[in-house]
Formats: sequence, structure tokens, C-alpha cells
Amino acid sequence: MSLIVASASMSAVAQDIQMMNTPILSGVVAKAKPQIEANQRLISDYHEVGGYGNASFNNGEKMIGSFYSQEMLKPFIGCKVKSIRVLSADASRIQNVFIKEGSTIYDAAEVKAEGTLGNSIGDNWYEVKLSKDIEITAETKGFAIGYNLVAGNQGKITVGKNGVNSYRGNLYTYFGATNEWINRSTTQPLTLPLQLVVEPAAGTTMSELVVSHIELPNYTEVGKAINVDYWLTNASSTPINDFELDVQIDNKSVKTITVEQGVGVGETNRKFSIAELQPNISTAGKHNLALVLKKVNGKELKDVKGVENNHKVLYYKEVVARQKTLVEEYTSERCRNCYRGVQNIKELKKRQPDMVMVAVHLNETSFPDDVAAPESQFIKRMANVSGLPSFACNRTAFIYNKQETIANPNIAGESSPELAKVIDNFYNFSKKNTCVFSTLAIVNKYDKDSRKIKITVTGTGVNKAKELLEDYALFVLVTENNVDGHQGDENGYLVEVKHQDVLRGYVSDVKGDNDLVWEGDNFTKTYDFAIKNDWKPVDLEIVAFIAPKIKEIGVNLESLAVQNCVSEPLAKDPNAIENVATDLPAKEIGRYNVKGQRISAPQKGINIVKFSDGKVLKEIVK
Repeated sequence: MSLIVASASMSAVAQDIQMMNTPILSGVVAKAKPQIEANQRLISDYHEVGGYGNASFNNGEKMIGSFYSQEMLKPFIGCKVKSIRVLSADASRIQNVFIKEGSTIYDAAEVKAEGTLGNSIGDNWYEVKLSKDIEITAETKGFAIGYNLVAGNQGKITVGKNGVNSYRGNLYTYFGATNEWINRSTTQPLTLPLQLVVEPAAGTTMSELVVSHIELPNYTEVGKAINVDYWLTNASSTPINDFELDVQIDNKSVKTITVEQGVGVGETNRKFSIAELQPNISTAGKHNLALVLKKVNGKELKDVKGVENNHKVLYYKEVVARQKTLVEEYTSERCRNCYRGVQNIKELKKRQPDMVMVAVHLNETSFPDDVAAPESQFIKRMANVSGLPSFACNRTAFIYNKQETIANPNIAGESSPELAKVIDNFYNFSKKNTCVFSTLAIVNKYDKDSRKIKITVTGTGVNKAKELLEDYALFVLVTENNVDGHQGDENGYLVEVKHQDVLRGYVSDVKGDNDLVWEGDNFTKTYDFAIKNDWKPVDLEIVAFIAPKIKEIGVNLESLAVQNCVSEPLAKDPNAIENVATDLPAKEIGRYNVKGQRISAPQKGINIVKFSDGKVLKEIVK
């Protein structure tokens, strides 16, 4: 089996993508020797029977690691980590091995253990005995496990497959130049071949089989059935031939499933599915789904730890209409194909009147851009963009010619009716990607003397909107039209242009704000934002949208899908900006129905009224 791993190049674009050596997985079972003791278990996502391969990395990478999430550790609460097992065909590149705690690999700073490899215990395996046990508790956030690399060494690192059919890759490298971790396996199921050897407390029996991950629909209408995907890992040295699983909703059993399939020794992340599960839920809001192992190999599990894992499910009754659709274009002034990408986006905007455009100019080493925003490079790494031009709709990556990647240079092809149809189909698909629980509104005032904008974003929510949006965040940014700059033309020459929809900066945290001021199911968030001297207020626009809060760089965009988006210009003319009074009484500036559609006059029923001071109120018209 051959797997491609993206290189450490930070400046790759469509015409300059660098790839590191492709690791060829051997297919040879590489079991650690000696075997674990009967009461011990292994925490790992390395699929032993999938073999391993070796891959070279650049000198700029100081660390390489994998992340074991809280969900992955949850079945092992109460166990103590005794040692780390490492498979390495070339240990000369590894300075030492570490375990750090954190919610993600990006914030894992607390060092829990460090140690050197020492001598092999057989078959290229090494075991680092911990000087002090690490207890896994309910408060344990997660473990970043990896290697500090020897500087300047051009040796190779051993990597492997993380599961039989894994739900995500788990291989990260740390760059000294930028002081950040980068996900190197967003599209490939790779991980470091590591195993944590753990022991339960004395007198406790730990399950041989564990539920390592569960995936459910983000939102499901009350009363409807759902599909459940789950992944099992064999944490023992005993083959698993069959198992029985109990599905519980809010601690009540709704279905018991017997599976006549096994999970072999050394197998991790083997996927199973439950189709058309009826949870029998009648109330909107959050409900807890748990998968509990009842039998393994025909033996009933009594007083056994680690048999349960759970995942919260979101259900809804009410939704509101989506207001606008966010399109993010990744471009650069000196990218030789980007002018065609800009043309395609302009044509898309003509066909799609509900589109909010944000042009993210990337300032690459090889392709500098004079109008790039400070946050642009972070957004690029978050989106895992490796080629230009490309774009995303509601943070769903554009797919063309079966290339499932946001970095798709095919959008830069010559415009054609066929391409327009493909883009429009993708656009319409992305609009239906999520349900909308809050109608957004933006009110802004510009103070000429201080060159500051006071921005108030409000959300008018459906019933239980606060609960339904608990894992989401508000993003607010500023764009500008008619920005003087340059763009490479079809002949490769830089010509003067006026860029449109240029991202100037984030008003909110670039990872999103979820510290909103809630009153019932409605929220408010106010910002003060200073604009730079070379920005023209008359050409500025405020964009606000709701999406999952960004927790890590390099995640798949689909997991960050935008729920709703709106935009408002700062002003239509300079006089309107300069003469805004701050002491005038609030007046009505907009009226909407419950679907979020603007109405010109009061209508019978519930009206949503927006005022000039930023308040949004519900009004009942009889």
C-alpha cells in the first residue's frame, strides 16, 4: 500500500507543490515483544497488521507527534500509564520521547513524561519505562505523544496506518520557524506507531475491546431515525470474534445489537455502523447517546471497566432561513492562475445573489501579496490549503473532477458552461449543509476622529438556540472593495488592478468568539475595531457568520461548516459615515419574518425588528 504525505514546504502553491518521500507500508505484522501482561491494555491507534513505512522530514521540523483525544482515553479512566512503546526502523533521528497533556496537540504544553529509547526490545520496537505512572482521570484533557527530533539529522521517521478504516489521520509535525503544529494527515490515515501500556487499579478488570470513536449527524429532526458510525479497537492480546452492544439514549436502552464480526489483535479503529436507529426522542435540544459493550466473545461483561463511550446528539424542531452564503476565495496577486480563479468567482457572484464573498489573499514566500491580511496565513493552515487558486462555500471544500481537496487548481480553467454548472451545483449543495438556528443582524457606527467602528452583532434564535449553538462561535471580519494592487495576467505579467472583497482583518478572534451575551435564545456581541489609515471607510463591509469554533489547524473544512452568514456595508457615502450621531434615539432600521426574510411593513404574526442601537426584538402583530 502506498501513502503520500504532504511535505513541510510552507510556500507550496498549485504550480509549486512539494511532496516528501512516499512511505511504503511493509504489510508485515510488527508486534511488540514481550507481549503485554494479562491485566495490561494498550492505548493506540496504530494498526499493527497494516505494517509501517519510513518517511523523511525537513530540518525545520523539531517535533513529530500524534494526539490521543479525551474521547480515545475515556474508556481507560482509572488506568495508569506504565510505559510507551515505539516502533522505529531508524532511531537515530529521535532525541527523546514525550507525553504532553492538552485539549489538542496545539495546546498540549504540560509535560507528563520524557525518556530516551534505549535498546530495542525486538523487531524494531523500543519501550520507554516511565519513572512515574500517569493516571488517566475524567479530567485528563488528552495526550500529545511524540518525539523531539535530533537537529540537522536527515534520517527517516517510521510511520504507520492509524486503523483498519480510520475516521481521521493523526500525524503532526512542529515547525521551529513558526512555532506551531501542522496536521500532515488530513487526507491520509497516518499515525506514529506508538502504544501506551496501561494497567487498571488493583482488583479491576479492564475491557479487552473499547469504543474509540462515534460519529452521528450534527442535527436530526425530532422523531426521525439516525445512522450511527462507531470504531472499535482491540486493546488486548486476545482476538475478539464477536460482541454485543447496547445503545442507550439518556441512560435508557433503545436497542441491543449482536455483531458476528471480530477485531483482531493489533487492530485499531475498525469501523461498524448502525443503520436507521430510532432514538424515540420527542423533545428538542441535546440528548446523550452511549454505546455500552455487554458481551465479548460470548462472555457477559460484569464489573468490567471501559465498556462505554458516548456522544451528544443535537435535535431540533424549529429552524430559520439561511440569510447569506459565505464563499472564501484563496488567492494571491502573483499566482499565475489566480486571475482565472477571480474571473470564475465574479461570474459565480453574478449568478448567486445571496453570496458573501471574502477574498483571502495569501502572502507566500515565493508569491508575496501586498494586500494580504495578518490572519490570512492562519486561515490557510486551518483550511489545509496547499494550492492556489481555490475556494470554499460555507467552509465546504470545492470538489471538481473527483479531486476532493480545497486546493483545486481546476477552478482556474477557462470558463465554460460545464464548469459554471459544476460550481453552481456545488454552491447549492453547500447551502443545504447545515440547519440555521439564529437570524443574524449587524449594526455599525463609524467615528471619523478615532477611525474606529462600533460593531454590534445580534442573533435572534429559535427555541433552545443557546443550547443548540453551544459548540459554535461567532466570526466577524472586515473586507474592502476597490483596493489598489496588482494581479498576474494570462501572460504572467503583473498589471494594476482594483481588488474586490479583500479580507482586511478579523474583528473577532480568528478562531471565533463563543463568549456571547445571551438573553434567552437571543445573543448580542459588541466590538470596537480600529481601521488603518490606508483603508477607505466608504468601501468597507462587515461580515458575520456562525460556525464551529476552530480548535486545531489543518482540520477538514467540512467539520467547520458555516451555519449562517450576513454582511453589511459600513456606509454608502462619506457623509453618511462622518455624520452618524451617537445621541439620537434608536429607530427601526429593519423588519423580518420568522424565516429571516426582510419585510417592508408589519405582517400578522411574529415580526423580528432591528433597531439602530443594535437591539433586535420580537414583535407580535395581530
